Amino acid sequence: MRRALVLRGAALVALTVVLGARAIDSDVYEGGEAREALVAREMLDTGDWILPLWNGSVVPSKPPLFHWLVASGSRLAGGQVTARTLRAPSVVLAAAVVLLVFLAGLAWGGTDVGTFAALVLATAPQFLTEAGDGRVDMTLTAALTGAQVALVQALGVRRGARLVLAVCLALAMLAKGPVGPGVVGLTALAFAACERRLRPVLGLVRPLPVLLFIVLAGGWYGLAYAHRGMDFVAKQILSENGEALLGSSRFPYRSPLYYVGPLVLGGLPWVLVAPWAAARAWRGELPRRYVLVWVATVGLFFSLAPLKRAAYLLPLRPALALLVGWWLAEVMREEEPATKLVGAARTLALAVAAGALLAAVSALAVGHGLVSTAGLRDVALAPQAHRSPEPAHGRRGDPLHLLRRPPRAAHHRPAGGSRRGVLRPGPATLARVGPAPRLGGGAAEWARLLAPPTRPRPRAAAGRGATLDSRRVWRRGVPLRRPPQVPRARAASGDATAGEARVDRGPGAEAAPPAAARRRNRGVALLPSLTSSRGTRWRAPRRRPPRPRARRTT
Repeated sequence: MRRALVLRGAALVALTVVLGARAIDSDVYEGGEAREALVAREMLDTGDWILPLWNGSVVPSKPPLFHWLVASGSRLAGGQVTARTLRAPSVVLAAAVVLLVFLAGLAWGGTDVGTFAALVLATAPQFLTEAGDGRVDMTLTAALTGAQVALVQALGVRRGARLVLAVCLALAMLAKGPVGPGVVGLTALAFAACERRLRPVLGLVRPLPVLLFIVLAGGWYGLAYAHRGMDFVAKQILSENGEALLGSSRFPYRSPLYYVGPLVLGGLPWVLVAPWAAARAWRGELPRRYVLVWVATVGLFFSLAPLKRAAYLLPLRPALALLVGWWLAEVMREEEPATKLVGAARTLALAVAAGALLAAVSALAVGHGLVSTAGLRDVALAPQAHRSPEPAHGRRGDPLHLLRRPPRAAHHRPAGGSRRGVLRPGPATLARVGPAPRLGGGAAEWARLLAPPTRPRPRAAAGRGATLDSRRVWRRGVPLRRPPQVPRARAASGDATAGEARVDRGPGAEAAPPAAARRRNRGVALLPSLTSSRGTRWRAPRRRPPRPRARRTT
């Protein structure tokens, strides 16, 4: 029996490591990851393991527990901070959290509860995403999960649980500051209020655990203050914690309902059965009720805080996994037929699980190089493929793919990978051009391809010059992004160059100021970057002069 449990726990840990480390070697392009890597590198270069200044002048915004792990792993791996050594601590700690959830479920509800809870956590999309992120959030989650589990064990009068609770609270303090112990304390007080029993919670405060917490966490804070003085207090205490809890003008306002979307999307498909799991948990035993209060307290605390990030929901995921895993284990044990509502919920959960499994398999295939992203994109865009008419260069019939409803932030990209003349899209977005370096056909042909059938064809109008310069094209009253200006001597030749097309001057275009042109050209569609060898002339639409009204004679 014990051997089977060990093998099951090892399999869950291995699954978490494989899924969490799928992007461990990808390039570091996120600002948060780069900052943590710089702090760890300064520790190795300067030997200052208390509070190093990254780039020689900036005080780190987070306590050093995560940086210690990164620097230690980098020293063992060769002395250089790399993308792998930066993200490896998060992957290892994610596996530790899954193992901890498995052991907690095993102790509180049995083998089935522990297994289901660990599987739910190891396959949650947000948990896997944060497992491969080189930031402090997974470190905080591991410390908080250990503290919450130790607190439940201490409420059950387990010997040594108070000391484990003190160590985990100190690690949470060293991971991200006072927010860690604060969340655990709020959860304990909320549970005491729900149970109407404050004495057991207050009984956890004993001299030895408190002294251990002060030595572990307070020791570093004292050294950091002696090392950097008020710069440390202003950065980590006042700015990172005080402003995040009390609000600041540098934080954008976000609704208290901001976390609803990330909570659901980051927990699919298991989060769909959370309401039924919560209803059963409220009538369950003490550990199960505490897990429910844990979920509610963490969610409410971060929803009311002014600073909001989707990663702040990570400490809630282990509790939610225990809640759902407990419900799944009970449902599997039941022999009576399920109600129609539960049957529908099961069907929906299975359908979403199948989709999530397909997405996970696709992501793993792409991550390991079995399938290219270009191939997936070609398959997805195949129904919308069009043929370009008579390309000036390249093979005849190179595919031109169009997206009919582009995202608002999408941009045109010229064929061949050049960024010259990149503009904001109009009615449709040029998603991909075939392997030909350039496609011709004239400006009119480009406009015809870019105009969806449900909308009128794009119109173009000129400002002062004899060419339609994209510097003078507006869309809905807003000037478009301006590419480099082409010399007029070159524009006078027979070819239309990138970001520019030949046009005839419209009426009033000779002396029209930009404001007047902006009013006149509202709704002007975008000309993509193009290279045409046919010199097609683009005639601006001419407006008819208003008819003179006949004066009435009396």
